[in-house]
Amino acid sequence: MGALDDGPSRESRRGPNVISGFLIEQLKNPDAELRQWAVEGLSYVGTDETIAPLLQAFHDDPSPVVGERAGCSLAQSGMLSAEQRKSVVPRLLSLDAQTHAWAYQALRDITTQSLPNEPVAWRSWYESSAKSSRDILTSANYSS
Repeated sequence: MGALDDGPSRESRRGPNVISGFLIEQLKNPDAELRQWAVEGLSYVGTDETIAPLLQAFHDDPSPVVGERAGCSLAQSGMLSAEQRKSVVPRLLSLDAQTHAWAYQALRDITTQSLPNEPVAWRSWYESSAKSSRDILTSANYSS
């Protein structure tokens, strides 16, 4: 395994997210195994700030293992909440064809839906689901 960088940058040491800042920096490390463990670590941080780097690793990392672990982290591993995972759905729908197989599996894990590997079906479900959620929230607000 490759050596770790010198540690968090001066900027990340000042902020509240020292750990996630350090792990995000490690996603640039040339050692794929180290990037894989950085992804695993980010999945356990579980903050909104970890979602974009996990999406980027899922889509762009040259190692299939790192990409797969990032996809699993977004879908079901780690500490992201159901709400955080659902926030990823629109971005998963816009990925290129190479990543769609993993994206569809992540969508199934996040939503518990068994839809076909077709963006139109997933977009339709998402729009319908979002509308239903808004309707429920609106009716709950009026009944309070």
